[in-house]
Amino acid sequence: MPIREPFGGSQEEIVARLKEAISGQNGLGTTEIADTAVTTAKIAAAAVTQAKIAANVLDGTVAGSVADANVIGGLPVLHRVDVAAGVTGNVDTTLTHKTRVVDAWLVKTGAAGGGAGTIQVLNGAGAITDAMSINIADAAVARALTIDDAQHEIAAAGTLRVTRTRTTSTNEACVVYVLGVRVA
Repeated sequence: MPIREPFGGSQEEIVARLKEAISGQNGLGTTEIADTAVTTAKIAAAAVTQAKIAANVLDGTVAGSVADANVIGGLPVLHRVDVAAGVTGNVDTTLTHKTRVVDAWLVKTGAAGGGAGTIQVLNGAGAITDAMSINIADAAVARALTIDDAQHEIAAAGTLRVTRTRTTSTNEACVVYVLGVRVA
């Protein structure tokens, strides 16, 4: 049986067929091997379906850049930043790709903050959003009301910073979501 047909039989028979193939017997040479090679032309768009992609593995690693006035559109990338309760401070994330921030919001994960504590999203030291109040109840959502277009593009290797400001607040714990698109 030529090696290109489905394997069957005992392990010894399979090994014998492989040895014959490697030695060039049964007419299997470099041309025949090249004919069976996987190439881009042999992988049609319909050949890779959702059923063939492992669950829970896709992320923003290969999301393309979104050009101005593009006709195809692009994939959004979402950054989730956990902010613990505590004194005024920053939670920094170094981005691997240039990203334009298009929205930001927080979900309160602890008791009401009290006082005038805030969360703000920055590009390094420059403010992208206005300050969002964390003086809200647990599970409440606060949205950024402004996006500064002079600061909303974070360079590759740049810092996405979430700043927690504690005044008289008692609990700043929240999850901040920053939505963006890749740009060139």
